[in-house]
Amino acid sequence: MRVALAANASAHRDTIDLLLAGIARREDDPLRARLADAVLGNASVTLWLLLDPRWLARQPAHAALALAASPALTPVLWGALADHPALTVRLRLLRSPAAPADALARLGLGAAALALRDPTLTDEDVLALARTPVSFAATELTLGPSDRLTFAVLVTLARSTAFPALRRLALANDIGLPFHPHDSAVFHDNAVFVDLPPSTTLGQLRGLVLSGPFAQDEAVQMLVRSRALAHLEELSLDSHYFGQRGLLALATWPGLASLRRLTIGRCGDGPAKQALREAAARHPGLALVM
Repeated sequence: MRVALAANASAHRDTIDLLLAGIARREDDPLRARLADAVLGNASVTLWLLLDPRWLARQPAHAALALAASPALTPVLWGALADHPALTVRLRLLRSPAAPADALARLGLGAAALALRDPTLTDEDVLALARTPVSFAATELTLGPSDRLTFAVLVTLARSTAFPALRRLALANDIGLPFHPHDSAVFHDNAVFVDLPPSTTLGQLRGLVLSGPFAQDEAVQMLVRSRALAHLEELSLDSHYFGQRGLLALATWPGLASLRRLTIGRCGDGPAKQALREAAARHPGLALVM
């Protein structure tokens, strides 16, 4: 009955909105795909969009995601969804057969400096971004700030071929825990990160900016042990607080030789901080900002 109602051109648009809201509330709805197909196939959709061009773009994210995945999506309806604010919806639109040649630009994902400043951004969103079968033009990528991002996205991006030109990555989150709990779909252990080869996307980075309230010493130690990050020119841990072991790890890091700028946050004073100052002084081309 719901599918028939969704396809009925005589149905009021408010009724269709209620059906779409139902999709949004129930991700496990067995009729989800059929309802999305029926809505997009409704002969009145074109008229509704003429009267309200942003109607589809205002739908709840889960409903819009079902619409974006529908084989009934036409180029015109694709364009009506392209302004949806949810990154997951726009990434799904990239994979649609209805996507135009300039899909990246129309979805706001084609910039050389690509900024995804979404406080709800998750590791799973970045996983979807990395798995998108397109090549992004971004040389700079900003993710967050979001407290739902972790170090796991570094591994995710490293394994992706979607960012062949990426040179600078800024990740704003709470990196106190190096990786997400084990129930995450993108969990990786520390050894995986440390052993990533320089040939990955991380290996081509020249700038890495990690912002957040604090970083455990173990997280900093993991960074400096990474094979892929051995040739950074800029590393910023600004706004982070970490302890003496983290500072000592930076002070003894061979990667200091290639760095041009190292920024650290509020780390207090002590012998390790002095050791870092002395290590930086041995590299005339390195600017140490504390």
